[in-house]
Amino acid sequence: MIETAKANGLDPMTYIGSLLDELAQFPEWRKSLDLGDYLPWNYPKLMAIRDKA
Repeated sequence: MIETAKANGLDPMTYIGSLLDELAQFPEWRKSLDLGDYLPWNYPKLMAIRDKA
């Protein structure tokens, strides 16, 4: 996970900390398929969309 974050240009500690914060708020009704949005290569797009809202 750390190496994948690095390979995708993310700071691993920031990514993992943010990921844990986000997933702690992940509602039970969301589908497990939505978890793919939190993978390192999709995460910057997800955060950009969330920050615009």
